[in-house]
Amino acid sequence: MPSDGRRVSGETEREDWDALLDDDATASDAPAADRDDANSRSTGRLAGVRRRVGRLFSVRYFLLAAVAALAGLLVGGLVPLVGGVTRFVGLAAATFLLGAGFGRRAYLEVALASGLATVAALLVGVLSAGFFPLAADFLARHGVAFALGAGALGVAVGALGYYFGRDLRAGFTRSL
Repeated sequence: MPSDGRRVSGETEREDWDALLDDDATASDAPAADRDDANSRSTGRLAGVRRRVGRLFSVRYFLLAAVAALAGLLVGGLVPLVGGVTRFVGLAAATFLLGAGFGRRAYLEVALASGLATVAALLVGVLSAGFFPLAADFLARHGVAFALGAGALGVAVGALGYYFGRDLRAGFTRSL
């Protein structure tokens, strides 16, 4: 046993990996006291990885951001003749409101939701506008580039809107 109290064996490392990969540790049938005891025993070098990964991406906030992004794209797209441009203004406004309304840093969730929502909205728009065989032919020829470009634009607009919303919130909540 090393001087710092850690065991040197393959079993400790295996326990660390098992704890890292155990997705249902909190949803198990074991009593809460046993789960807390098992969590407190996991003190290896990978013990905090699961907590950090859990803080990195929140599925709930991603779903909230996706709904807000889709709503912003829908409302922005309702403007006649210039709906393609105002659609992104709506996306920026929706993510701005998310950033101004919530104190949590969630750039990953908002950027991913904005990109996916933009791709989905623009694909539905292409497939529902005009003559379907022409839209299908366009997507067959240029679909991947179209999706990548739309997704990148959605990520950029969503992240910028969220950034400016968080900046506004920080300005209002900071004491002078």
